[in-house]
Amino acid sequence: MTSSKMTNPPEWEVRSMMDIVELPTGQVDPRQEPYLSMILVAPDHMESATGRLLEKATASSQGAISGKYKFRPGDVLYSKIRPYLRKAVLADFEGLCSADVYPLRPRQNIHPSFLLALILSDPFSVFAESVSMRSGFPKINRCELAEFCAVLPPYIEQARIAEVLDTLDKAIQGTKAGILKQGAVYLGLQEQFFTPSGVRARLGWQEAQLENIAESITSGPRGWATYYADEGDYFLRIGNLTRKHLDLRFDDVVKVKPPGGAEGVRTALAPGDLLISITADLGIIGVVPDWMGVAYINQHIARARLDRTKVNPRFLGYQLSGLIGQKQFYRLNDVGAKAGLNLPAVGGLKAWLPPLTDQDRIASTLDGIQQALRQEEALLSKLKSLKAGLSSDLLTGRVRISA
Repeated sequence: MTSSKMTNPPEWEVRSMMDIVELPTGQVDPRQEPYLSMILVAPDHMESATGRLLEKATASSQGAISGKYKFRPGDVLYSKIRPYLRKAVLADFEGLCSADVYPLRPRQNIHPSFLLALILSDPFSVFAESVSMRSGFPKINRCELAEFCAVLPPYIEQARIAEVLDTLDKAIQGTKAGILKQGAVYLGLQEQFFTPSGVRARLGWQEAQLENIAESITSGPRGWATYYADEGDYFLRIGNLTRKHLDLRFDDVVKVKPPGGAEGVRTALAPGDLLISITADLGIIGVVPDWMGVAYINQHIARARLDRTKVNPRFLGYQLSGLIGQKQFYRLNDVGAKAGLNLPAVGGLKAWLPPLTDQDRIASTLDGIQQALRQEEALLSKLKSLKAGLSSDLLTGRVRISA
């Protein structure tokens, strides 16, 4: 397969939507056989923007009573309500669809998978959104659908474009499956190690309070905005913590040039410090990485500098991020109009600690899973970006594919 860039390919034809598809002309009664036992597809059964069908249920099981459209394999089912959701699937079976779904039947020399890609593409979706509000409700009717025009390649090139996009779709779905699998393993280990029942089942784990395994517990002062600067030391806020993992986020980090003296020393961070959000969204946990230099926190984050001879910071971070830790944050939430924890309450947080070697092993295992998850998530983002860009190029002829 080779590709070369072109603009407005001469052999491509401008076609209106009604030259591309046929629309249904009649409805059937879903209360009668054989329709009663057929799969009935509604907008809620389609996943936005992916072309995936999420659920199959019969007309009988859904209690359908009003008229439905019949579709056959090769039809593209398109949700005509709320076009901004971009819901469409390519049918590979015979069934029924609700009145809110158009079964678009490709005309001669229109490849079904190419039609699905066209319906999910930016040009069509932007058009559908722009015309759908004419009646005050986001819905595209037949007359509006007929206004859309597209530039179509010959059938063989449609098939090649569809094949490339389908390959990317399979890679995306495979990556999603990998993320779900790794996530299930992570949750399983959290259940094993960091629930009350899991702790009780493990021999040799000792209960301790955070204040007894930390060298110090503090939080930052107010007024840091006056020290914001284009260059300087990292300044961490709640937005730099995430519930997805213990690593800090640096995509929206502020820099500061703080004053000297005791206050700066008190709030400075060091590698391995445990960070805990103590206002608003309570109990988000982070661990300061080994590579980070001087950094500071504000009053919304507590910093626990742990005794590393007793506790692995990442082990404790995972435990406090799990059910056994999050239940404590829920119970300790200060009563009042605004959620918040004071430092004595933070110091009273309970932990259950096995020998340090076991802590290291558990933390390393969870770190490995988290790293794999982040790699899979980064790959998924790249694949989605690649598909979006390549889809636009292929469907407009800016990039051509030849055998």
